Amino acid sequence: NQTVQEAIEEVRRQAEEVEDLYMIYVVDDFGTLVGTVTLKDLILARPETPIREIMNEDVIAIESDMDQEEVARIFQKYDLVSAPVVNKRHKLIGRITIDDILDVINEETDEDLARIAGTHEEEILEESVLKISRARLPWLVLSFVGEICSAFILNFFSATIDQIVASAFFIPIVMAMGGSTGQQSSIIVVRGLATGEISLQDVKRRLWREIRASLLNALVLALLIFSIVSLWQHDVRFASILAGTLIIVILNASIFGAIIPFMFKRFNIDPALATGPFVATFNDVIGLLIYFSLLTVSFKYFL
Repeated sequence: NQTVQEAIEEVRRQAEEVEDLYMIYVVDDFGTLVGTVTLKDLILARPETPIREIMNEDVIAIESDMDQEEVARIFQKYDLVSAPVVNKRHKLIGRITIDDILDVINEETDEDLARIAGTHEEEILEESVLKISRARLPWLVLSFVGEICSAFILNFFSATIDQIVASAFFIPIVMAMGGSTGQQSSIIVVRGLATGEISLQDVKRRLWREIRASLLNALVLALLIFSIVSLWQHDVRFASILAGTLIIVILNASIFGAIIPFMFKRFNIDPALATGPFVATFNDVIGLLIYFSLLTVSFKYFL
């Protein structure tokens, strides 16, 4: 109900307590947020004009219990420099500025990168060796268990390795291509989910895109490995099996790397956990299983 003149006087009174004044928030007699007024509109309006005539009633407000990542997405979506914070009854209780959001973005980025690496963001400033070890150990144990599974797979297919000694030479390539492809797919999806550029409704579109991109890469790499192995080992059939294995492993890793972050998000688990050691370990195990299964079957019937 105040006039522009009264509002200007109130702004002057509160200016000493508020840093970086971007927007004026208008409330009713009960403290409920009803609109906003820019400083420009306030200064240019006639002193006797009621605030209700110059205020903008279309207010983007932040609820006090909203997750900080969601707040950052709202600021990015609407290009905000500040936003009012309200409680469940829509009463004004504070504000958030772009400076706060920059801190949130840095914090969330550090957290995501740490989880991708299989540790915690606090480790950067942590001096306790015991705490650093405790942060890293669970993911190292996960990788350890995965590689033990890989060892069992190699042992299970030891007869195939004995019969086709050259198959052991290309284990690093199979594991590396699967791990790298899975990491690429998962990191892109995780980052998109974090920024809001990708949603749970994008599963099919994202999956189809990853399949096409990975198939193209797989064909190029398969042709490359086929040429190298054919010239090196002088065995076109083995080169064909290895090329086919690479295509299957890369496609499998891409699909897994893209879909797991969506699954984590669906069950309210941080998608960043789906990257790093988790994806790499899984793809190592599956890649070896595919490689030696194809080799064993091919050796029995074709080689």
